Amino acid sequence: MATKWKPIDEDQDNVQGKDLVYEMANRWQDDTLLPMIIWIDETQSYLDRHHGKRVKFQLDTSGKLKKGRENLGSMDLDGKIHNPKSPAKLRGLSANDLNQLRNFVLNNKYALEHIADMDIHIGQIWSDIIKGGEPASFEEIQKLNLKVDELIERNNSLD
Repeated sequence: MATKWKPIDEDQDNVQGKDLVYEMANRWQDDTLLPMIIWIDETQSYLDRHHGKRVKFQLDTSGKLKKGRENLGSMDLDGKIHNPKSPAKLRGLSANDLNQLRNFVLNNKYALEHIADMDIHIGQIWSDIIKGGEPASFEEIQKLNLKVDELIERNNSLD
């Protein structure tokens, strides 16, 4: 069984807005080379929400980051947007911005799945994550996936 990472606050029910980003690690534009801030699930929060693994993303990139569900979108790990469903609510994000996010998610899908399942910690793999929004080559994705498998094996040997 893989090492499972614990959230900092075990009393999650008392955290206001926990369903938004509490269980997620935020990554800034400089870290991802994407045009928006993203949040990556790293504590199996998707299980409590009765939906698949997702990445949340900032809808309004024109100014300060605004709090609240209405200012976040979500994309599943197959690259489908679930929230907001209305294109009008995507605010300042262009089709190119969303394509970059989709490519980032698809390039890193295997790693994101195992981060969400707590098989690996985001800090263990972040330096190997494929940054930016261009489609990665098969070789780049395979290299990342092999690194994820190595980390899972190493984490399992620690149990």
